[in-house]
Amino acid sequence: MVPVPLHAVDTPSSSAFILNNSEAKILFVPRTLRWNAMLNAQKEYPYLKLVVTTGNDAEGASEDSPVPVVNLSDWLKQGENTDLKEVSIDPDDLAAIVYTSGTTGKPKGVMLTHKNIMSDISALLYNIAPNPSDTWLSFLPLSHTFERTTSYYIGLGMGNKVTFSRGV
Repeated sequence: MVPVPLHAVDTPSSSAFILNNSEAKILFVPRTLRWNAMLNAQKEYPYLKLVVTTGNDAEGASEDSPVPVVNLSDWLKQGENTDLKEVSIDPDDLAAIVYTSGTTGKPKGVMLTHKNIMSDISALLYNIAPNPSDTWLSFLPLSHTFERTTSYYIGLGMGNKVTFSRGV
């Protein structure tokens, strides 16, 4: 699977565009309210197969939903006895698609390979040397490439504590 982060404060129509343009198969949302707003922005999602809500409100999904909506804990239970197959990853394989803000038109998907991400990590580690006991303060949007590199890939990869700011 290739992650495609959505900006939490993006418009429902922009998020709907990104879902379809990226051919996303699964959407994770904190509340079904977010999914219901996207449904009002666009009715057709030809690639989407499932919406997983991390909150406890899957029952609040719109009856017009073209795909099933399930709660995260229920979805995870379905895979409890599933054997995971061995996966081989090439450095040039697609690792993520991060969309631009779309300020000059429709958002554009930037395709990042594993090699791209490892190059960013290497450059950052050359300039900063985190210790396992460090704590990171995350304040940029999680859809931002720099934030993903620092807090996800380096901070969490080092086993550091990451504190997420909810606002200024």
